[in-house]
Amino acid sequence: MPDLHGGDGFDALEGRAHVRLDDGRDVTDALIRAAGVMVETALRERVRFAVLMDMSAACGTQVISDGARGVSDRRYQVGFGVAAAALARAGVHVVAQRDLFTLDALLRRLDPDGPRIEAAVDHHERDWYRQHFGGQRPSR
Repeated sequence: MPDLHGGDGFDALEGRAHVRLDDGRDVTDALIRAAGVMVETALRERVRFAVLMDMSAACGTQVISDGARGVSDRRYQVGFGVAAAALARAGVHVVAQRDLFTLDALLRRLDPDGPRIEAAVDHHERDWYRQHFGGQRPSR
């Protein structure tokens, strides 16, 4: 499992952070290339928004690990993963699978009479997030 070290996905795209595997191997360049393919595909297919897996070094949109995740004292940081950052820079809106309020709002626009996600809240509004980060939200 790759993790960001020294910053978030935007920092990795700018050469200020690295993505490393559990064994220490640096896979930053490979992840940046993969993110580039995602962006090319998204633009070619006219993707307007992407639902991504949060807490991932690639796809995190609100929370990512701060260093290795396979340790007993795992740390977290507010931020975007590498692919999420690349997509956002290219104008593709990104949302986490945990952002139920936002996903419900999008679904309501697509199907006003469809089922609803009751009591939906986004990830940054959940107790776990607030305990770790207070009101801090990802930016850029």
